[in-house]
Amino acid sequence: MYAWKCWHDSRDRVILYAAASLAIGLMFGAIALAQYHIFLSYAWEWSLRPRRWYWNPALLAWDWGLYLTEATLFRAALWVGLILGAVSVGREYRSGAMPFLLTRPASRKVFVWTDWSVGLAQMTAIVAMMLGGTVSVLCAVSTDYVWLSFPQLLECLLLGAVLYGLSHFTTALMGSSMKGLSASAAVILFYELLPGAFEDWWHLSGPLRFRDWSLKLWEDKPGVNDPFTLHGWPMLMWLLVALAFPLLSQFILEWREA
Repeated sequence: MYAWKCWHDSRDRVILYAAASLAIGLMFGAIALAQYHIFLSYAWEWSLRPRRWYWNPALLAWDWGLYLTEATLFRAALWVGLILGAVSVGREYRSGAMPFLLTRPASRKVFVWTDWSVGLAQMTAIVAMMLGGTVSVLCAVSTDYVWLSFPQLLECLLLGAVLYGLSHFTTALMGSSMKGLSASAAVILFYELLPGAFEDWWHLSGPLRFRDWSLKLWEDKPGVNDPFTLHGWPMLMWLLVALAFPLLSQFILEWREA
């Protein structure tokens, strides 16, 4: 089965990334756990004051741990999405196996979507390991706030799927892992920097507002960032973009080998 071949060719990289991701998540959880004990001492101090504020050390520890995880989780999704996408179709071109694979009875559609699905599952596992490591430690403090991790996971997985699909498509388009990865990096830099250039040079604020709107997938407010504050339209837009890339990869392979 081609799915098994995809897993066999990338399993060493996936296991290494997953182990590193889990270790980072556990480290962040340990830092948040240490901070929880500091919050407990503050809670005792505030309880002795006549006009005391409401102080919830467990919630503060969860917010602290997820705050530490958030920035690294996005970088992990960026890295894993680009790397796994670049070594998907590009791996077959580099090894010289592409002509052989395309002569098999399976259609180009099955070939592309199997490769894309396996890579997406691997990316999901790697990203989830980091958040799972943090959450597993924080559950020792309280299990009441596990739901706070859902928006981060959904957001990172969706953007990771977009980046994975982008590098998957550019690799198929270029016929090379390195060229596809370079093209994907260029697209990301343009999307990040070009709207600001339009604003500074030509006073066009529309592209910058669109970029900021598209990247604001959920409200980042302590104690309020639950799954119901996810922004539906940006999520839907990125979901459609993520699904469009494998369709484009399929079109490229069918056109190239027609």
